[in-house]
Amino acid sequence: MPARAIRHSLAAAAPLLCAIHCVATPLLVAVMPAFAMGHTAEVVMLAASVVLVGWATWSGTLVHRHAGPALVAGLGLSLWGGQLFGALPAVGGELGIALAALLTAAGLMWNARLRHSAAEIGCSCTSCGHPTPE
Repeated sequence: MPARAIRHSLAAAAPLLCAIHCVATPLLVAVMPAFAMGHTAEVVMLAASVVLVGWATWSGTLVHRHAGPALVAGLGLSLWGGQLFGALPAVGGELGIALAALLTAAGLMWNARLRHSAAEIGCSCTSCGHPTPE
């Protein structure tokens, strides 16, 4: 398999994995007090999310040329960061974090749909019949 096809396959899988993570996050938030995750651990998780979401939306924007998904995902990350660092009031605590996770997931899923529909680039999806990039 050519390197470009591998990159496109990984790029197609990243939003799906991220969407699964973001859907699971509200459920995890409900049980996290039992694990007493500290502020430092959450800052690390936010930083990792910013890097991964930034990469996914940036690479998607290069393909589909729409800034909307990046703005929605960025709004979700900003809401999470704002609550984490006290810049925004904690809207219901876990409810605000769940809203942030859902906004981020929505932006990533929108990004994946737009990227997938850019058939001239080739999505490397085995189920859609789009051409695989060489």
